[in-house]
Amino acid sequence: MLSHYLKIAFRNILRRKLHTTINVLSLTLGLTCCVVVLLWVQSEIGYDSFHANADQLYLVARGGLDDTRPNSALCQEPLAPALKAELGEISEAVRFSPGRSGRLIRYRDRRFQNDIVARADPAFLEMFTFPLAVGDPSRVLSDPSSAVISESMVTKYFGSEDPIGKSLNINGQLYIVSGVMLDIPEKSTIQFDCLLSFESRSQWLKDVTNNWDVSAYLTYLQLADNVSVSTAATKMNDLYARKIDEVRNRLYLVALKDIHLHESNLYSSGSGAGIKYVYFFSITAFSILLLGCINFANLTTAQSSRRSREIGVRKVIGARRTELARQFLMESILMTTIAALLALTLGELVIPWFSSFTGKHLLLGSLISSWWCLGLLVLVGWTGVMAGGYPALILSALKPVQMLKGFIGAGKSSSLARRLLVVVQYVLCILAIIGVICVYQQLSFVTGQQLGFDKENMLVVWNTGEFGNQYSVLKNELLAMEGVEAVTGGTPPMDLSWATKEIDWEGRAADQSMVAGVYKVDFNYISTMGIDLVDGRDFSLDHATDLSEAFILNETAIRELGLADPIGASFTCEGRQGRIIGAVKDFDFQSAHSAIGPLVIQPSTSDLDALCIRIRPEHTESIVAHLEKRWLELSPDYPYEFEFLDDAVDSHYDLERRISTILTLATGIGMIVASLGLLGLATFTAQAKTKEIGIRKVMGASPASLVRLLCREFVILVAIANVIAWPIGYWGANRWLESFAYRFDLDITVFLLSGGLALALALLTVSFQAVKSARANPVEALKCE
Repeated sequence: MLSHYLKIAFRNILRRKLHTTINVLSLTLGLTCCVVVLLWVQSEIGYDSFHANADQLYLVARGGLDDTRPNSALCQEPLAPALKAELGEISEAVRFSPGRSGRLIRYRDRRFQNDIVARADPAFLEMFTFPLAVGDPSRVLSDPSSAVISESMVTKYFGSEDPIGKSLNINGQLYIVSGVMLDIPEKSTIQFDCLLSFESRSQWLKDVTNNWDVSAYLTYLQLADNVSVSTAATKMNDLYARKIDEVRNRLYLVALKDIHLHESNLYSSGSGAGIKYVYFFSITAFSILLLGCINFANLTTAQSSRRSREIGVRKVIGARRTELARQFLMESILMTTIAALLALTLGELVIPWFSSFTGKHLLLGSLISSWWCLGLLVLVGWTGVMAGGYPALILSALKPVQMLKGFIGAGKSSSLARRLLVVVQYVLCILAIIGVICVYQQLSFVTGQQLGFDKENMLVVWNTGEFGNQYSVLKNELLAMEGVEAVTGGTPPMDLSWATKEIDWEGRAADQSMVAGVYKVDFNYISTMGIDLVDGRDFSLDHATDLSEAFILNETAIRELGLADPIGASFTCEGRQGRIIGAVKDFDFQSAHSAIGPLVIQPSTSDLDALCIRIRPEHTESIVAHLEKRWLELSPDYPYEFEFLDDAVDSHYDLERRISTILTLATGIGMIVASLGLLGLATFTAQAKTKEIGIRKVMGASPASLVRLLCREFVILVAIANVIAWPIGYWGANRWLESFAYRFDLDITVFLLSGGLALALALLTVSFQAVKSARANPVEALKCE
């Protein structure tokens, strides 16, 4: 019986070439999108689940008393020891200083700066499952001068040598290799190449951070067995309230396995896009697949008249409805299988581009596992049933008498169902177009708005803190060069990792608090960056006390102080006491995703993050070359790294650009699939109306009126789709825009444009067949049987 079904299915597929081509192409595009998205979703889920105690591991995070969720993972240094010592619900707690690259690591003549160096308490390697190839997890970090390195670092620095007991020079400090760990899995939010003892941090950091007023480190903990998260969180907040003078924050316990997808804004070394984009891409891919299934259902029921006599004869000679339904499902699943094979081939070609675009290492072969293979089979089977289920039910239910009389179509209910499916197709397409327009407009808005500083023609050179006293020498050299307009030092705008510095000031009420970002800058930073001073004065070398006592705040910080006249008010930041001498206009020092927060600017002549040089464009090449030469003389151990400030600012919106590109491509694919289906339906409609068109032409109807006749129904369906899609699109666009502190005004033009584009594409698709039918010879049409 199965071979019989397959034989009939192959014959029908080969007989209806246009119908088959449209269906296979639609399903292939939909399945390709699903396969690619399945690969991406596979790369995003399951983070941190490899730890043996993953279900008991939590990150401590902080949020304001009025917040509903945490906004920072940085906590006070004494928190972890206090939690472990005083709460029986917590079996272990460790402090962790997040890893970052940029530290110079040397072993003999080998020097590298791209390895990530982190610090942690000795219990860290017992609490987390980062297996050691060499060393005892309970002892390798017991000595403050010890270092645990990855196998990749062993190969890079030591080659075939035994690294244990060897010394590594890390930023001028010697550390003894005490252990070797396996390379950390890609699906880990905690990433590092070298782990040092937490006690190895400098004495200055110990003095500054070993108190309850500075939040600078991550705290991870492991709950004891059978302890509820809510109980532990309540007791943790009670302890926190006892330890500090004023409660300004609430502590949260964030499950380690939830960080990557649900709380990646807190801390994640990976490139997590977040759960909303997992949903977004998944819905987009399955929507395209749904469009292909709708095409199959529509075209199969529309073409039912061509198989009416076959169905009638088979019923008369005893075929049951279930057998006919199985026949149609077999055709659907066969066509879906062909499409799946083509989709895997097309996916192999697309995946390398998608991998580089998303920054993920995706391989089609990674789906070859028992669960993922089963998932692909289920997807193909589900697609076959979705595409062929409706036609199987409709066509197998037809009465044999109707079929043998030459039944045309599948009745009014079938025609209504086809119209509804077309409406669904265009609702999905219009929503996608609305999404593309909104992403594009928001991206244009945030990149085109006034940033509050001048980003043009600004060259930024990093790691200039290593220059020491040579900074001023290089600055004067550059100022003497042709093409250099100004030189300053400090953190470039929009490059600040949000610092959490507790601030105190004159006249602060007991219930007031402020957490601010801190910029340490050269004296001429504000004028060089083009930041507007709105009150008071700028830093000046003419005032001897500015270097040790002066502060300039942005408008938001001044507003949060609540002082009527802040200039001259006493102010303390990071233990540095002084006075406010000025206020600058708010400027973006993060991104449009965040509202401008309080910012404290203080002068410094050393340990400046970067050298910022405003240049004339025509001299760029000579200035860059001179800087490289001087860099090799002043700091030969560190690589010469530079960038342009406008490029750095634009990089803050890479995620939105990627989403815009992917959404545009997905929308284009969706519109192609919908248009293919509409073309097939238009062809069927024109064939069904062949005699009517011939009679109308004989009676004097113009080609234009015939085109309107054939297009009218589809125009109405697209109009209905707009009515349904616009409210949904308005709600979805507003939800997405909520993630931006600054957003464009969503108005009706977005919806009119999306509706117009969908209507134009539908008309273009339908009118092709309509014009062809309207120009046909009426004599041939009247002879049609």
